[in-house]
Amino acid sequence: MFAFVRAAPIKNANYLTAMSRHARRLDGRSEIRCDAIAGTALVWQPPNTPQFEDGRDYRSNLHLHLHEHSAHIRKRAALGLHLLVGVSPAWVEETGSLHAVDNPRNVALFDEALAWVETWAGGKSIFGARLDLDEAGGAVADVFCAPLFEEAHKSGSRRVCVSIRKALACLQGSHGTTKSYVALQSSWHAWAERALDQRLRRGEPVLQTKRRHLSVQAFKKLMKAQSLEVEANEPFGFRA
Repeated sequence: MFAFVRAAPIKNANYLTAMSRHARRLDGRSEIRCDAIAGTALVWQPPNTPQFEDGRDYRSNLHLHLHEHSAHIRKRAALGLHLLVGVSPAWVEETGSLHAVDNPRNVALFDEALAWVETWAGGKSIFGARLDLDEAGGAVADVFCAPLFEEAHKSGSRRVCVSIRKALACLQGSHGTTKSYVALQSSWHAWAERALDQRLRRGEPVLQTKRRHLSVQAFKKLMKAQSLEVEANEPFGFRA
């Protein structure tokens, strides 16, 4: 059984709109099981934050996230990061249905995926997340985050800005690598092994997820449709 992660920068707001439509099952991309209620999922909702009315409205929630923290997005910089954090479905199925909302391992996977992202992206970085339970596959959480860092402005003042490169650079340093791909995989595997199950191995089991829209090929196709460039030889959308 494996623990794996994929990621890509969010380069425009249209991508968030597309992801919101997908989360609400309005785009026809998902293969909903015949016995499932479309849209069934574990959905992130920040505590004590009523202004986040819809956990699947990623575009609006990013705007609220930036407003809440008086944060800015630098010109031509990525808006945030879309992570696909998962484990082998067989691990979830050991305690019940892969698609059960109350399966403790679905809940644990979702909670630990969020906790892990916050360890390197920041405690106030997540603006959306869900774990779909209405498709044939499962055991993969979609997490949307915008890491915030204070930096000097040309005016001489300091301001808070979104920077996925700084967040990933810190992660790379802690794992002794210059590769975002390696750092993300190693970090999530170490966290999952400790927090979920020591039997989980580090890996990238695309076929085991059984979720076609979450495969690398399908993910790149969707990114391209939204005018997002993902390097063909950098499977996680990052240069070293």
